[in-house]
Amino acid sequence: MKTKVVFITNILRQPRCIRRIQDFINRGYGVKVYGFDRGGDSRALPPFAHECIGVVSSETSYLKRLFIIWGGISKVIRKEGKGCLYYLFSLDNAIVARLACRNIKYIYEISDLMELTINNKFLSRLLARMNRETVKHAILSVYTSEGFVQFLNPKGADPKKSVVLPNKLNASCRNKLLAKESPADMNHIRFGFVGAIRTETTYNLIKAIGECGKHEVHLYGIFTDENNGRYSIRSLVGQYKNVIYHGPFRNPDDLPKIYSQIDIVLCYYKSSENDLYLEPNKLYEAIYFDCPIIVADDTFVGGRVRQLHVGYTIERGDAASLNDFITSINQADFDEKVAAIKAISKDDCIDNPQLLFDRLKSIQPFVV
Repeated sequence: MKTKVVFITNILRQPRCIRRIQDFINRGYGVKVYGFDRGGDSRALPPFAHECIGVVSSETSYLKRLFIIWGGISKVIRKEGKGCLYYLFSLDNAIVARLACRNIKYIYEISDLMELTINNKFLSRLLARMNRETVKHAILSVYTSEGFVQFLNPKGADPKKSVVLPNKLNASCRNKLLAKESPADMNHIRFGFVGAIRTETTYNLIKAIGECGKHEVHLYGIFTDENNGRYSIRSLVGQYKNVIYHGPFRNPDDLPKIYSQIDIVLCYYKSSENDLYLEPNKLYEAIYFDCPIIVADDTFVGGRVRQLHVGYTIERGDAASLNDFITSINQADFDEKVAAIKAISKDDCIDNPQLLFDRLKSIQPFVV
């Protein structure tokens, strides 16, 4: 008999979380799903049974957010008890769950380093310590980036209690690669951003392309920077005719069509220390759909892009340097990067969670 798994997700509509839960359902696990919703999030809700235990919007203060999380998770633990296995997404949820019940058994999935997004140095150090403690006491830690392993475990993670599962493409995308709608033209490049549209560095790059005039930027997804003042990417849509917003999309269903209309993928994240360690899903989407990618230099994903020769790394983010970078893109270099991409097996870009379930088989006393 397989152990019941109780999932507590920080964002009910997050495609990665939905896919992870679906993996357990597909393998016959009994699951209960709880989570928090975000005000104004237009993405689809999970297709399986779930319960919203609180609404936390981007405008919610951190203190109020903690109270909402505490109330929701305490309710779940009182209801479900200690006899099940919990699967906790995000450090917030994990800290609260451990405080609400010290002896719960849990899997901890790490998709961000919250401690590196906090400006207060004392709070940042405290969260870093709590993050390492949360990893230490988990029966299994799931890292969505090897970069997170390097930060949290400089000497290496315990292979028996950890697994790295980058956020690769949903298996439903397999064999759905579409031909490009038109050949790439370096005099009129179609840049694309696909996903949660955010960060100051992304804003600066899109602005530079907008001012260049001869290229296009196509934005697919939802804006998550609405309160970012002068760096609001949405404002660029009205400011430049060549910055085009297509709205939310269905992930993964719409990805083949979207990427057939893009020449180069934007993934220029370097607005916080957390961005230094990310391994974004855009890397694997870009490779799978034969699109070179633009990333920041001196980041974990920048190292991967250089190693694989599948895109461009930006060293300096000032306006003049970004303009020089855009004008430096040429056909011969672009073609070399596309050739390197095509040499990579498409299967390497498809999510394969079997390693996670293989790890679970060795964990006692749970029969999995």
